[in-house]
Amino acid sequence: MCCALKKKRTRGRDDFWCSFWLPVWRLGAGMSRAMNSARVFCFYLVLLFSSSFCLGQGTLNFNTAVNATSVIRYAPCTPLGGSSGLKIDGSRHPTAQAAVYAGPAGSTEAQLVMIAPAAGFVSGATAGYVTAGSRTISFLPQGYVGAVVQIRAWDSFTFTARSYEEAIQQFGYFGKSPIYTITEPLGGPGDPQGTPPVTAAHIPDQVGFDIGEPPITCPEPSARSLFGFALLGVWFYRLRNKNGLLFQRKDMNVHGMR
Repeated sequence: MCCALKKKRTRGRDDFWCSFWLPVWRLGAGMSRAMNSARVFCFYLVLLFSSSFCLGQGTLNFNTAVNATSVIRYAPCTPLGGSSGLKIDGSRHPTAQAAVYAGPAGSTEAQLVMIAPAAGFVSGATAGYVTAGSRTISFLPQGYVGAVVQIRAWDSFTFTARSYEEAIQQFGYFGKSPIYTITEPLGGPGDPQGTPPVTAAHIPDQVGFDIGEPPITCPEPSARSLFGFALLGVWFYRLRNKNGLLFQRKDMNVHGMR
């Protein structure tokens, strides 16, 4: 009887192990396998990022002095632009700044990010241009083709805004170029004089643009204004004729009395 009771107690302990502790053990083993998978994923992620950094970050040449039509000006019909627009002179307007905004292929204008730092304008005979040199696009690797870029410029007058976004929150002038696609590979670390040379990519087909406080429009006489001037001219003409006729009648009366 004692042996039977012992066997019953042992069987009860085995049932308790199977019903409670075995699922807990299986859960722990599953979590361990999941953690191992997470470690493997993190390892490959770090390997991917380290390989991109080993390749080098892409570089771009921020230079707008490429042709006579790539000038950046103060817009016409503004206090600084005058009637025909004036080139931005860096020595006279040190608060005027420009920067490159970039993104990977297929980016929209709203997705572009500023490639710091911003740069001022040159002065003298080359006023209206920016010759800032190489800019590093940290999120695109060397050799990347198809980057999307845009040049944005601004002038906050009383202080030097650090970005286009900061400038548009304040009173000032601002403007931007069309969106360009870089068709050549981005540059990176290497010898510019080597074979092949490693140089920063250039922004193709640049065109100039104006900065001002939108809307930038020259005032033109409206149709109502022209109609009002026409009525005013007719009124003066009739008044002149009426007065002339009145003076003629007065002269006739004076001569008749004589």
